[in-house]
Amino acid sequence: MSDSHSLAVGKALAAIVVLAFAVGATTLVGEVTSSPFPTTYGGVSTSFAVLEAVVGIALLVAALLLASERSTVLLASLTVAASVAWLAPVAVGWDGGPGVVRGIAQVAAPLLPPLVLAIAICIAPAAAAVGRAAAVVAVVLVLAPATSVAVALVLVRDPIRARDCWSDCTANALLAWDDPALADQLLSLLLALGIASGALTALVALVRLARAVPVMRRTAGPALVGAGTTGLALAAYAAVLLRGPHEVPGRHLYATLFVLRALLLLALAVGLGWLALRPRLVRGLVTRLAVDLERSAAAGGLGRVLAGALGDPLLRLGYPVGTDPELLDSDGQPVVLEPGSRVTPIVGDAGVVALVGSEVTTPEALGDALGPAAHLALGNERLRAETLARLADVTESRARIVETADAARRRMERDLHDGAQQRILALSYDLRIALELAEAGGNGQVDALRKALERAVTAATELRDVAHGIFPAELTASGLASALESLADVRPLRLDVDLPNGRRYAPEIEAAAYAVVVEAIEAAQDEVGAVVYERDGMLGIRLSGVSAAGDLLVRIEDRVGASGGHVDVVNGRIDVLLPCR
Repeated sequence: MSDSHSLAVGKALAAIVVLAFAVGATTLVGEVTSSPFPTTYGGVSTSFAVLEAVVGIALLVAALLLASERSTVLLASLTVAASVAWLAPVAVGWDGGPGVVRGIAQVAAPLLPPLVLAIAICIAPAAAAVGRAAAVVAVVLVLAPATSVAVALVLVRDPIRARDCWSDCTANALLAWDDPALADQLLSLLLALGIASGALTALVALVRLARAVPVMRRTAGPALVGAGTTGLALAAYAAVLLRGPHEVPGRHLYATLFVLRALLLLALAVGLGWLALRPRLVRGLVTRLAVDLERSAAAGGLGRVLAGALGDPLLRLGYPVGTDPELLDSDGQPVVLEPGSRVTPIVGDAGVVALVGSEVTTPEALGDALGPAAHLALGNERLRAETLARLADVTESRARIVETADAARRRMERDLHDGAQQRILALSYDLRIALELAEAGGNGQVDALRKALERAVTAATELRDVAHGIFPAELTASGLASALESLADVRPLRLDVDLPNGRRYAPEIEAAAYAVVVEAIEAAQDEVGAVVYERDGMLGIRLSGVSAAGDLLVRIEDRVGASGGHVDVVNGRIDVLLPCR
């Protein structure tokens, strides 16, 4: 039988046992409280009877919720025992009921204070801090003294001879020998143990709350508060029994203590239920967002989802990628886990899928928050992070290639302008002087010199156009608006520039915008319309009069994509947006 199947069978059996016990307890409360003489607190009034039954059932429901997880099975068992101890006085006062049952109930009833102490010890993060084996040992040490004294008391105390008997006067089935003096001493010792257990419960709860990290305080806090306050109420009840008047359920003092104990035990049951349910609620939230990848991405990735679900804003989630693992977040960006944080690996079929770093979230809380769907989503998000990281590398590489090409063209234009173009201009100047001298001296080489000068001027013009085509010097010197206006003077371009005066952009952005307009002019057969504007932190170019089909759109998208922008085609018009960094 597989572990999951065994766990399912165990849950079903636990549910059946709890349901049967709840029905039996309710029936017993109803039967005992129908007696004409009150032998239990429920016999005083119907409201007390309902309260008795509700508290017992609430503890059983909390135990059932706790029993569904392996990590809280011990706590579930103690909660069932606490419910039995709470309802044991009802069985003790069962006048006419089986003597053995009433005798066993006399042993169980005084064990409620140490049971609540054991619950406080086993409430997370106590069980996680001391370990399961140590928790079992602590529970045994807490329960053993009170259990031993309670058993000894039942064996030597004949209730009918006790002056203060009211619920157990006829319950003497387990009596071995009658020793009133020893019985009084054992009763005093049992009440003293109850006082000590209650006070120690409050101390344990207070220490656990003070030392608990915020995440665990949200989960275990209600149960710890319920246990601590219940311990104080049980200690007060034991102290009154030890030093106060004889117990009579109708007496105001004891009635008040009964209601107080019942309400605080009910609060403890609610806290234990929350302790069992919160991990499921967190797991459900994480699973829903994990399955819905779009919502998960919109929420900032699974790391942000986990941080929000666990209430841990310092939680960081990183995915190890590559042979020399670099941690990436859900967007493929490098992430560094804080040096002082606790790092928890999340292991899948292929090894470590992710690392979680936090100063407050424990591995147990993290494990409770992650279900199978979340593990699958973590694997998917890791692949997404790796893909985005590679895409970012490709984008940066493409941007570097374009930047290098622009720099090479800029350098080539400068070399042509400062080198060959200047020499041709100097040659033109020399030819002009030679032509003037030849014309003044009547030299027959005037025509040849004139033709040479014309060729030199034409070569200089063509070289200037070539240099401008390689990279417009005006773009670097005066900016995008001036360069486009100069382009419109010599090319078929209908230009509308709506940019702030003197506005400059990053060199790669200006180069990309200028290249887009040039590409459109070279691909168009007629005049091209270009509207250049800035809006919402983006430099926009709206091109009209040019076909969006063919290689033109691919070339524009490549150039714009390398600069971090994007291209849209709307009704045959090309809209380009570039970041204004």
